[in-house]
Amino acid sequence: MDNHEKKLLELITFAKPLNQLKSITQQLDWDSDHDVVIITLAEFKNILKRFIANSITVEEITQWAELIESREDIGYEANTRLDIQEIIIEIANPLLNGVFSREQASQHLEN
Repeated sequence: MDNHEKKLLELITFAKPLNQLKSITQQLDWDSDHDVVIITLAEFKNILKRFIANSITVEEITQWAELIESREDIGYEANTRLDIQEIIIEIANPLLNGVFSREQASQHLEN
């Protein structure tokens, strides 16, 4: 695993405090002609569970999603019941979609 992949894995799993994740992403090129990492359904559901449990605030999950949504080096697990990319876009854009709630997170986990 190279350094780029390691840092992206830390981002998609929210493995470090948000300010460190922001710093990490600023150091990486965002464009790519291939997926360096893939967000799996299990990883994404873990983030939603942490949000529901109040381990992550609404501001943090919004900023986390903003860090991910436009990156071309991050892919999304295909053929899942949830459209992970669509939900990340929803979370990252509260002005368009409203602030993401714990109720919405719970609904996505039930799907």
